[in-house]
Amino acid sequence: MLSISLVAVMGGCQVEPAQKPTTTLTIAAGSADGVYYSVGKALAAAYNRLPGVQARAELGEMSSQNVEKIETGAADLSFDGAGHAYLAFKHGTQVDRRPHERLRAIAVLFSTAVHIAARRGSGIRGVEDFRGKRIAVGSRGSSTEEASLLVLESYGLNYDSFMPVFPLNRDLATDAREGILDGFFQFTPLQHAVMTEVIGSLDFQLIPITREKIADIQERSPFLLKSTRISAGTYRGQTEDVMTVGTDILLLCREDLPDQLVHDLTRTLFAAAPELAAAHPAAAGIDPDRGPAASIPLHPGAARYYRERELLR
Repeated sequence: MLSISLVAVMGGCQVEPAQKPTTTLTIAAGSADGVYYSVGKALAAAYNRLPGVQARAELGEMSSQNVEKIETGAADLSFDGAGHAYLAFKHGTQVDRRPHERLRAIAVLFSTAVHIAARRGSGIRGVEDFRGKRIAVGSRGSSTEEASLLVLESYGLNYDSFMPVFPLNRDLATDAREGILDGFFQFTPLQHAVMTEVIGSLDFQLIPITREKIADIQERSPFLLKSTRISAGTYRGQTEDVMTVGTDILLLCREDLPDQLVHDLTRTLFAAAPELAAAHPAAAGIDPDRGPAASIPLHPGAARYYRERELLR
């Protein structure tokens, strides 16, 4: 039987080389109008050029659910803020209060900031002037609402102090255009399309958080880790720097992904940085030099990439 098989092969029956199994990757990316989805789609396209990889960006109602998808195995990669990822890794979340030990970081990507704005002519010069006004604080349970509450508490305000509105991202510009809002909070990377429209075109102006209040916010929660400057000229008509609070956005993955795969994903992430920046201006901040400075442990595959570049010991 063995000799017959050999003759058959030598006689022209060629054995096809074994093909590498396809690795399917799901990137949890939040809502369709969000920065994460824009960057996630571009990142999936870059990953799809890797041999044997098939990646897709998955829509979701709220990006705050991304860490849950990683922990439960519903997603392979996701985006989240450094503070939120740290709290989930160490202590869990409101959905699951057990530490999310499957979370690992691939890279720090870019920064995000709490945008606070008021309609010109509303008499609002600072957050303390929100009393009695109609203020959008983000959709319920979103990272914007969480950030809004931290800022409001530092000023001694709560939902009884004003008329809160809870729009989705895509509804904020409509509410602003129709004159429903006196002001709003939005926790998003700089130059988000909605912010560009509302602040640049709809007669809203950014208002700052004072340095004293920034220190108070940082004491209340590690969720907002640092003071952040929105530089003059970021939005049309913005003539001065505006101080606020913000955090870094991380690319996360599951800890059980193969080391070599995550090494390749990390390398491809930085190689594709110009494509990601074309998908959204916030991604212009992606830089391998700041990549390893994550708030949770790096995946071993990502850590190897940074060691090879002498960015990590």
